[in-house]
Amino acid sequence: MAYYNTQGISGAAGSLYGTGRVDASHFKGNDIFGTDYYDTNNEGRTGYQRFTDALGGNNRFQSWAANKYPQMWERFAAATGDDPTLTWTNFLQGSQDDLTTEYSEMSPSERGEMPGRTLGKLRWL
Repeated sequence: MAYYNTQGISGAAGSLYGTGRVDASHFKGNDIFGTDYYDTNNEGRTGYQRFTDALGGNNRFQSWAANKYPQMWERFAAATGDDPTLTWTNFLQGSQDDLTTEYSEMSPSERGEMPGRTLGKLRWL
């Protein structure tokens, strides 16, 4: 069960957990970089940084997502076994929902939040 439903959330609440949609326009190449720059530069780290920037979210989510690079790179390597034509940026575009779902299913303490300290006393009905 997810602690936060990230589907359909918009505005400030939605931006906390990286609900920005990442598409091909975020990875467009140009005359200087070329079309495969984000797929090949620095073992995909440049493309992954671009992905996490476009994904959005608060600082905790951004840090968590940035630290997921090694696991995402391994998942990509495994996925290319099934589809050798898959590119890094296409893989990232297809995995953004998995990444935000994984984060939202973590408990607040796993995300580094301390809800008991910020919510005050709760009243049970």
